[in-house]
Amino acid sequence: FDMEISPEERTLFEIHLLKAVLERRKPVLGICLGIQSINVALGGTLYQDIPQEVEGHINHRAAHYITIREDSLLGHILENPQDIEVSSAHHQAIKEPGKGLQPVAIAPDGVIEAVELEDYPFLIGVQWHPERDIEDIYTIRLFKAFVEAATRK
Repeated sequence: FDMEISPEERTLFEIHLLKAVLERRKPVLGICLGIQSINVALGGTLYQDIPQEVEGHINHRAAHYITIREDSLLGHILENPQDIEVSSAHHQAIKEPGKGLQPVAIAPDGVIEAVELEDYPFLIGVQWHPERDIEDIYTIRLFKAFVEAATRK
């Protein structure tokens, strides 16, 4: 049967689902809208439109480079690259990180491109689309780490 839900209903569902997952300390990998949903669920805010709100913004609707913090889980997983090029397609992004979220990657204009949740086994949110380049070594490392975290007892 056809069951349509509004964007507001979807957001509320995703927030409740994320909170249930966090209570059980299960691994989480949020991609694009996923990082934004994680941030909102944890009390953070979003830029609603990067071009209007971020001075000196780059084009976040195209491939661009990001810098990853070396001392982060993401940096460890990706084996500490200096900068990587990511496939991106967004106009919203994290403005103020939610409770416990640590920015671990940024774009040249300062926009947060990845976060991790402190004191949590595995929660990574990325603003880009790793699934668009499944042969990329960084995509492979990220998804492999998520699968390994999900299969731990």
